[in-house]
Amino acid sequence: EILSVCFATEPETVFLVDFQKAGLASTRVLASKQLLESENVVKIIHDCRMDSDALYHLFNITTRNIHDTSCYHLVSTGSKATLNDTLRYNGIAVNRARDSNVYKINNKFWAERPLTNRMKTWASQDVDKLFVLSSKQTDKLQYNRSLMAKAKAKSTEFSHEAVRKKVSLVVCKTPVGKFIGRGGANIRRVKKT
Repeated sequence: EILSVCFATEPETVFLVDFQKAGLASTRVLASKQLLESENVVKIIHDCRMDSDALYHLFNITTRNIHDTSCYHLVSTGSKATLNDTLRYNGIAVNRARDSNVYKINNKFWAERPLTNRMKTWASQDVDKLFVLSSKQTDKLQYNRSLMAKAKAKSTEFSHEAVRKKVSLVVCKTPVGKFIGRGGANIRRVKKT
């Protein structure tokens, strides 16, 4: 529920926009919607699927014109990589504030308020190097139109994946084991239908 934005005019400047408790008609959501849905502004994100999914389902925002650095990495190398691995591969300093172990202690880490300095640093360092990364990726693919087109298409696919999904809510009043069924039989039956 935190949107980290780094503006192109000043790549070192990061603005954190907190969407927690923001209504659909709030100024920050409407301004973000205008920016994120604009076809005229390139948005650089690493693996935008979860972000796009949350923005779409929680705030009715459909991301457009995305340069997904994970897609460019996948197309150019043939392998998936984390943000830090992608940065490292391109000779860019990694985000040292990232710590996936925090979720073992607190799985609602990002829901806490007020934001701690650790959270601000982590979120900021996730985006402050994306301009450099995007430029390096674009430079590498500039002479290979086929790979560039694939990377752009994959970025669009990732950003629109959430829109194509059908989401339904299942309320389970029986014990989970009975709901799942022996060996997952009930889940498989629901999946078929």
